[in-house]
Amino acid sequence: MRVLVVDDDEMVAQATADLLSLLGHEALQAFDGEDAVRCCRTERKAIDCVLLDVRMPVMDGLQVLE
Repeated sequence: MRVLVVDDDEMVAQATADLLSLLGHEALQAFDGEDAVRCCRTERKAIDCVLLDVRMPVMDGLQVLE
């Protein structure tokens, strides 16, 4: 399973991606809302799940979801 991890805290995103990798999943990372939207547009068919931080500066998780 390919999972997109979106979190503005790079340590949280990296720890989550590392844990997902240990569990046998492929993890992509985005560190802000704009990066997440861009990644979803380019990798849309290859992403199976998104773990999305709701509270981020500039573009929050709800805006990303829309």
